[in-house]
Amino acid sequence: MTPSSTFVRSVLRRAAAAAFVVTALMPAVVAAATLPPGFTEVLVAQGLTNPTAMQFAPDGRLFVCEQGGALRVIKGGVLLPTPFATLAVDPSGERGLLGVAFDPDFATNQYVYVYHTVPTSPSATAHNRVSRFTANGDVAAGSDTLIVKLDDLSATNHNGGAIQFGSDGKLYIAVGDNANSSNAQTLANRHGKMLRYNSNGTIPSDNPFYNTASGENRAIWAWGLRNPFTFAFNPGGSPGMAINDVGGGAWEEVNAGVAGANYSWPNTEGDFNPSGATASHTRPRYAYQNDTSTCAITGGTFYNPAANAYPTEYRGMYFFADFCGGWIRYIDPTVVQPFPLQPSLFNTFATGISSPVDLKVGADGAIYYLARGQGRVYRAVYQGPTAGPTGLTSFVNGAFTRLRWMGSFSSYRLEAGTGPGLANLVNVDLGNVTAFEGLVPPGTYFVRVRGVSGGAVSPPSNEVTVSITTTASCVTPPPVPTGLVANAGGLLAAFAWTFSPGATGYLLDAGSSPGAVEVTLPLGPAVGFQTLAPPGTYYARVRARNACGASAPSNQASVTLACSPTAGRPSFFIGGKGGGFATFNWATALGATSYRLQVGTAPGIADIATVDVGTATTVSVPLAGVPPRTYYVRVVGVTACGVSAPSSEFALVVP
Repeated sequence: MTPSSTFVRSVLRRAAAAAFVVTALMPAVVAAATLPPGFTEVLVAQGLTNPTAMQFAPDGRLFVCEQGGALRVIKGGVLLPTPFATLAVDPSGERGLLGVAFDPDFATNQYVYVYHTVPTSPSATAHNRVSRFTANGDVAAGSDTLIVKLDDLSATNHNGGAIQFGSDGKLYIAVGDNANSSNAQTLANRHGKMLRYNSNGTIPSDNPFYNTASGENRAIWAWGLRNPFTFAFNPGGSPGMAINDVGGGAWEEVNAGVAGANYSWPNTEGDFNPSGATASHTRPRYAYQNDTSTCAITGGTFYNPAANAYPTEYRGMYFFADFCGGWIRYIDPTVVQPFPLQPSLFNTFATGISSPVDLKVGADGAIYYLARGQGRVYRAVYQGPTAGPTGLTSFVNGAFTRLRWMGSFSSYRLEAGTGPGLANLVNVDLGNVTAFEGLVPPGTYFVRVRGVSGGAVSPPSNEVTVSITTTASCVTPPPVPTGLVANAGGLLAAFAWTFSPGATGYLLDAGSSPGAVEVTLPLGPAVGFQTLAPPGTYYARVRARNACGASAPSNQASVTLACSPTAGRPSFFIGGKGGGFATFNWATALGATSYRLQVGTAPGIADIATVDVGTATTVSVPLAGVPPRTYYVRVVGVTACGVSAPSSEFALVVP
């Protein structure tokens, strides 16, 4: 088999393994991706050469970038033989044709924008640029028009390349740091940044650094990025943008796109404590650590289609892919975790994809993925439950029974009978849960679970036999709880631990020295507890209990409580405009009992208003009648320590 040109990405490989070779001649038989029950992988088109990115046109055609410079069109499920346009590009390393976008007024002006690398010539050094074509049917009419010329390149990797128009009508451009990490932390160039332009290439005056940067650098909208290979908009959702930043070897990041945000590269990678020296930086919304199988976060998309074609549990989720892992996972993007992040809190949607580089949601409500390793586009089609939940397990302690299972359905149905396969005793819908617990009368039960989605019922899970021999709620105390962790927010201590099967409640033992028990708090069945306490260091353990007694204590966790200016500080703050309102969202701050919104005429000043907003973490303000100017808005937490340090700031421009 003949290897294609090397497509080097730290977005795709790191450091010493910075290059990889993709085979141009694929085997005749290609293994299908593995999807959740009820989903089928459908081939959309094949025959692409080293594809890098794709985008749906407003009329439904799918445009695909090939690294070598051809912009291909998939129409009616067919890859057209004639490219829309073929650009003269430098395809070395990670360079080439890397991004495509469509003008918000495409139906009228037929404008198509592309991000590509211009080769070195006698008159110019190699550089990336955004050009505009005018469509004439399925091909471009005439030559391209220069929209944005980016800074000269010195390295062939870390180009970024994704481009999209936001709901504000502005063109956003993701640019890598050009393999020079110091570029990301300066406003003197556009490498390692998210840029924002008007559609004609001029710079909007409401950009966050318009008055502090100079020249073309006024286009900088966010900075501190290493290689933002892809990003996605989420109109009407929160966050409004997600940026996939490829890490330097240890972590991959999903960052909430915020005007003026500094995502901290190269000062940090992955999660960091925002209360420390990095308080001016924006934490990732999610991060996962590289292992022997993963290497680079690539495609990303929010699932918020006009035509919802998937079960409800996928609505609003953020899907992202890893190039080397060959998988697609998803997270709830609205969840803002306290420090440290829990990178295992994801769901797997697909595995076995050959080098995915881009994800998009089509007008049909399906997720489309671009498999570079096969030169193919696929879509994941939901056809209803075709397989049942898996991994059903049972735990019995006296008359107490707990069932657990795995699945990705919108709800579940529990069946139990007096013999294998029978449901003559129990046939009940449980809702969107993957566990059941309760006291069960004596007897032997044959139990299974079915998934329910869209009115259809899946085949049953594996079957377990549950034998109850007593009416007592337990026979022995429950097992020792595990995984006790403690966090502090000013004078608020927060504890969490792992569920102990058979427990009806817990005991929290605490003292001022290791191993000491100076107070014991009886708790309910929840696996978390928060309390205000005087300043000091406390050592805690948890015991599980039921009617038979209490378990031995868990591992010990310590927490230090002290008032500080950062106690209760929201770790991020996002603002935006739309529909005549300004809307602000922020992270829940540990220890905060309420929040105050501050508005000023200059950064850091609250000379216009300070408004108590209670416990809400989002607020919308009507803009009708608000005098035109730039307002600087932030939020502070109110805690037992007083008022926290302010969040990051949003510059609200009222024209």
